[in-house]
Formats: sequence, structure tokens, C-alpha cells
Amino acid sequence: MKNFGSVIPFFLFVLLSVTAQDGYKEGFVVLNNGDTLYGKIMDRKAEPFGGLLTKIRYQGEAGKKRFASKKIQAYKRGNDLFVRLALKPSGSFFNEAYRIDSSGEFAFVKQLCTGRAIHYQIEYRDHESGYIDTIDYFRKANQPELVRVTQGVFGLKKKVLSRFFSDCPNLVKDINDKRLNLPNEVIAFYNNQCHQKP
Repeated sequence: MKNFGSVIPFFLFVLLSVTAQDGYKEGFVVLNNGDTLYGKIMDRKAEPFGGLLTKIRYQGEAGKKRFASKKIQAYKRGNDLFVRLALKPSGSFFNEAYRIDSSGEFAFVKQLCTGRAIHYQIEYRDHESGYIDTIDYFRKANQPELVRVTQGVFGLKKKVLSRFFSDCPNLVKDINDKRLNLPNEVIAFYNNQCHQKP
């Protein structure tokens, strides 16, 4: 029984050590001056008691560093690319939207797709479950407005997307006819099939 009491603290130490390192993934940070530092990146603590960190942690040839959002332009952690945007809320409670504005608050958003339109996800910690969740947004290239794409379990925000993609009637028709049901399907259609030269 004496040995059992010393085994439990050892296993707890090993478990905590493994969990602490779990958040680091290969990647890079892009500094404001354009320099790129390659190494291991951590931006969140492991679930279920974790969450998003306020500073991006870096380990690499340049040593161990922490970067606030105002110090870096972007970072990549594993396969996920995050870019810094200065966002200002511009919609109402029922029509949540953002605008890129120099007076806005810096935030890192996950960039999933680029082209004539850009697909972003804004991450947040769900207060009920404690897990990190995402909300999808679209922005047209060279435009400051980000529009919310989905409304939780209700799927695509068809009216919002119909206005946003009014320059592509075929896409609007496919959204309203429920041929396209996912954000990645919509953005791929717009970037690959709208405004193509015959």
C-alpha cells in the first residue's frame, strides 16, 4: 500500500507533463517587420479546462517567446493559419457582422480559404461547454466587411448570403435551393465558378 501512494503522484506528474506539451505544434510566426520565425507554436491550452491564450507562445531557434496580437501579423499552428485583423462590430444582435477598421480591436482569425472571397473562422470559448467553438465569416477581397455565414444549428444565413453574393445569381439560387449547405461549398463555388470568363 505504501508503494501505491507514491505511484499516484508520479502518474499525475507524467499526465500533466504530457498535457502541457500537447498544445505546441510545428508552425511559424510572422513579425510586424515581415520576418518569419519557425518553431513550435501554442495558442491554446488543452481541453476541457483549457482555452485560448492571450499571447501566442513560440519555441524555436530564437528561444522561448510570447507575442501579443499587436506584435505579429500572422501565425501558423499545425495546419491552421491565423491572421491578425483589426475588427470593429458593425451589425446588430441578429445580424452579427464585423468591419476591418484601424480603430478596431486586434484579433486573430483562422483563415480557411482565400480568393475573390475569403473564409474566416472566429474562435471563442463556449461558456456552457467550456470548449473552443467557431463562427464562420466571409469577406470579399479588398472589402472591409465580414458577414456571418451560419446561424448555429439553423445552417446558412440565406438572406445575408443572398445580399452578399448578389453579383453571382447562380450561387444565390443554389444557396436558396439548398444545393449548397456548408460554408466551404459556398466559398469554393464563388471563388471558382462566379465571374469566370467564357
